[in-house]
Amino acid sequence: QEVMIRDGGLEWVTIAEAGNNPEPIRALVSRRLLEDESRLDKEPTLLIATGKGKVRAGIFSRQHLLTSGLECSTALPVVRDAKKRKMNVIMVDPNVHGDRLGMVTFEKSMEHLFRRWEKEECSEPSSSPPFNQKDLFVLSHSQSGAQLARYLLDKSEHYIPHIRAIAFTDSTHNIQWAKSQNKDSLKELLESDNCVYFKCSKDNSSDELLDPLPSVGEPVDTDDFWKHRFGNIKTFCAGTSEHSLTNWFARCHIWDHFDKHLPRVMSKPSSLDDEDDDSSLISPNQGRPCGESS
Repeated sequence: QEVMIRDGGLEWVTIAEAGNNPEPIRALVSRRLLEDESRLDKEPTLLIATGKGKVRAGIFSRQHLLTSGLECSTALPVVRDAKKRKMNVIMVDPNVHGDRLGMVTFEKSMEHLFRRWEKEECSEPSSSPPFNQKDLFVLSHSQSGAQLARYLLDKSEHYIPHIRAIAFTDSTHNIQWAKSQNKDSLKELLESDNCVYFKCSKDNSSDELLDPLPSVGEPVDTDDFWKHRFGNIKTFCAGTSEHSLTNWFARCHIWDHFDKHLPRVMSKPSSLDDEDDDSSLISPNQGRPCGESS
C-alpha cells in the first residue's frame, strides 16, 4: 500500500472511527481530490474495490503478494495507469471489519466518499451525460461486484447517470436483484456496452502461473445459467485460472474498455511525476498500459 500511495499520489481518508473494532474504516484517495473535492464533479474518477477475505484496500491476493510479486497481486499497475490518464483514484477497504460487515463497510465508504453526489436532488437518469461531468469508472473484483450491485439498488439515481464504464473481474453480483426490484436502469446498465466481465478460465494448462493463457481477452461463450445470473453482459477470458490474478492478466483489456469511454482529447500521455499538470485526458490507445513489458 505504501508503494501505491507514493506512485499514485494517494492518502488515507478516515470514513468512520473504530468504535469497538480494532481499526477505523478508511479508504485510499487521490491527494489532489482531497485538496479540491470539486474535482469529483469535473474529472474522471476510478473506483477500485477488492474481493472478500483478509485482503485490504488495493490488494487482490495476500498469497501472491508474498510469492509472486507486488504488481500482479495489487492494484498498483491500475493506479499508475489511472494517474497517467489524469483520473482520480478511490480505493475502498470493505474487509477492514471482516467479511460479515463487508456490505456495511462498503455502504459507509460510498456514502462518505461520494457524499457530494448523494446529497444532490436527482433528475431523470440520462443515458449519455457530457464528459467531464461526474464521470465514474469502476474496477470491481469478486465480492465487491455484489456489494456494488446491491448498493446501486437503492442509490442508482445518484450513480448510474455518471457511470461511464465498469469492469467486473470474477464478480459475484446477480442481475436478478435488479429484475426482482424493477430497477430497470440498473439492469440496463449491467447488460450495456458500458460493462464487461472478465471470467477466470477453467483452463490451467499454462506451464507457468504468471504466463497468460492464449485465450486472454477472447469472448467467452456463456450458457443459460450464466445469462440468468449475469444477463447479456459481454464476457471475456481473464487469461488465467487463478481467481486472484484476473485483474493482472486482464489489465490491458480492462484499460481498452475504459479508454473507449474516456474523453479523447489528449495528444500525449502524462508523466507519473506530473502531479500538478491540469492538461486534458489521455485518448484511447495512447500510452497504453500493456504495450511494454512489465
